[in-house]
This record gives sequence, structure tokens and C-alpha cells, in this order.
Amino acid sequence: MDEKRRDNLLAELVQANTIGGNEQVVSEILAKYFRKHGINCKLIPIGKNRSDFYAQMGTGHGPVLALSGHQDVVKLGNLDEWEFPPLSAQVSEGKMFGRGTTDMKSGLAALALAMMELADEGVKINGQLKFLGTVGEETSKVNHMQGAKRFADDGYLDNVERLLIAEPTGCKVVFSHKGSITYEITSKGKAAHSSTPELGFDAIKPLIKYYEKQQEYFSTLNKENKYLGKTVPVVTKIEGGDQLNSVPDSAALFVKMRTIPEIANEQILLKIKELVNLINDDYRARLNLKLLGNKIPVITDPNASFVNLVKAVAENRFQQEVPLEGISGGTDASEMRKVNPKMQVVIFGPGSKTAHQENEYVELKQFNCFIDIYKTIIKKFFSIN
Repeated sequence: MDEKRRDNLLAELVQANTIGGNEQVVSEILAKYFRKHGINCKLIPIGKNRSDFYAQMGTGHGPVLALSGHQDVVKLGNLDEWEFPPLSAQVSEGKMFGRGTTDMKSGLAALALAMMELADEGVKINGQLKFLGTVGEETSKVNHMQGAKRFADDGYLDNVERLLIAEPTGCKVVFSHKGSITYEITSKGKAAHSSTPELGFDAIKPLIKYYEKQQEYFSTLNKENKYLGKTVPVVTKIEGGDQLNSVPDSAALFVKMRTIPEIANEQILLKIKELVNLINDDYRARLNLKLLGNKIPVITDPNASFVNLVKAVAENRFQQEVPLEGISGGTDASEMRKVNPKMQVVIFGPGSKTAHQENEYVELKQFNCFIDIYKTIIKKFFSIN
């Protein structure tokens, strides 16, 4: 397939509005192209206007490789800061601009095009090559990665030996990333006029006490992973009260933690529950923990065979050394690895450092390069000459 046709597919995906969900439109576009190239595929409904996308090639007898990317994108940000309309897929000076060009419709398109071109070339896959297009990696407030979880729960990952996720890494091969815990602590009080506070119960006061205890606990999280560093907790949002002349009857704080295997997610959550109970007992408060997300860290041995394969192919193509890295951000692998702990996972995909920013872009030369890299990885994995 020539580069113009490749770029056109990417443009079609970028122009499809999947901000905050609505991924079915991308699933339908992918299905149209996969069927045109004779590849079996289907949409898996997740919710209104939301579908996972699945495709498969191969004889079914042999090794199993899965390719994965998410279909949703983040909000547009400040429209006044965009040089081109964010859903236009405008090309300028060799770059395609638009929301999701880097994170991660270029990776999604590159994986899809690699499969399509191999099908067109009549390449026989002695095994199974799976394509998993997920929903909800970016956009859900509560328990995001629903698409990855659906694939995991329905058994699509059970026999997968290697998983390649095309999140944007540029010229780096990522073999590990942190997990995460996202939670909300709510405080319930009783409203009263500010001139008679004794008739109410200030919901903010016990939440402040909890915050102080929580920060003391966070300061003890000193264990370190040799690839990922330390646990990183951040209080990302605090809210409370209703109006200036009333005792606040509700308050809440939100936390996002990036976690490592050395301090298990469940260990942290047990401590948070203990602190909530402590404040409730000591201050007759009504604090409550609401878990919004619980994602495990993902680590593949940097000397694993699949890591070496991806690194070798990338270095041969780029004609330079390609570093191996662990990162703090997360991917759908957190849900997929839960059901298949032995699966080797590599994150490697096209993109710039503009993910989630205004004027997000991908260099089209790099995008096309990754399609060829993915084709080579697939061929070498299945020992195709």
C-alpha cells in the first residue's frame, strides 16, 4: 500500500470524533477496512456508541501474538491554541495535526495497516495474530480501561504469548510501567448557618485531618523498583462546601497513585481504609472511600525474547541504538496482564511529545516507518521469511 493510502486511513481515524468515548465510529471504520482486505473481524458492544474491535488472522495452530491500541482520545483543550482544527487531520511540513494523532490513533492505524498489508501479500500466519482495539483507556472517570477488561474477561488474552501495544514511545522500547490506584475520599457533614455552626457538622474539618494522616503515610512509601522507581501519590483534586454563609455538609478529595510491585496495590488500599476508619472513630466523622480505579504494574524482563525481537527490528530500521525503558504512565496491559501473568508485553509506537496537548501531531515519515517495523516484527515472530 502506498504512503498516501496509509495516511488517508490515519486521517479518517483522526477525523472520527472519539473524544470522551463514542469509539464505535472508529470500530466501524476499522471493520470496513479489515473486511475489504479479507480479514475476519467483529465489533464487541461495550455501551452506547462504544465497541471494542477485534480481528484475527492465522491458522490457529502455533504461537499467538496480540496487537493492541485504544480508540478513544482526550478532550481538545483550548481551541484558541490550535493552529489547525483539532479534528481536521491537517498535514503541514510532513506532520499530521489533530487530537489523537500521537495518542494513539497513529499507533492503532499502524498496527491495522501492518495486518492488512500482510494479508494483501498473502503471508501465511502459522498461529494466531490478534488485533484488540479497546475503548475507555483515556476517558472514563471510574474504572477506565473497560475495553481491555472486556477482552480479558471474555478470554481473548488467555492464550496470548506476546502482546505489542502501540502507545507512543518514539525511538524507545518500553518493557515496564507502573500501576495505578485512583480513589475518592468523601466526607459527609450537616449544613447550618455560618452564624450558628454548633447546629451543623463541618465536613471539611475531618477531611483535613485525614489528609494530614494520609500525607504522613505517603512519606513512608520509600521502597523502589529498579526499573520504575518509587510509588508516586498525588492529591489531584479537593472540593467542599456549597456557599459562603453555610457550614459545609460535604467535601471530597481525590488521589491518583502510580504504584510498583514492591508495595502492592491491595496493601496500600488496606492502609487507606485503616486511616478512614481512624478518622471516623476519633472525630465522629463520616468519611467514605470510593475506589475509582485499580491497575496493576506491568513488568516484562528486559532480556525477554520478545523485548529483544522488537529492539533488534527497531535498531535495524532506525540504524541507531534503541534504549529500553520503564515508564510511570499506564496502558491497557494493566487489565490484560491480570488474566495472563506470563504474557510478555512490549509498548512501542509512533508519536511525538505532544500527547494530550494542543497542536498534537505525528510525523508521517515516522508513522509509515512503524508500519514496516510492525510487519517485520510479525514476520519474525511467526518465523516467516
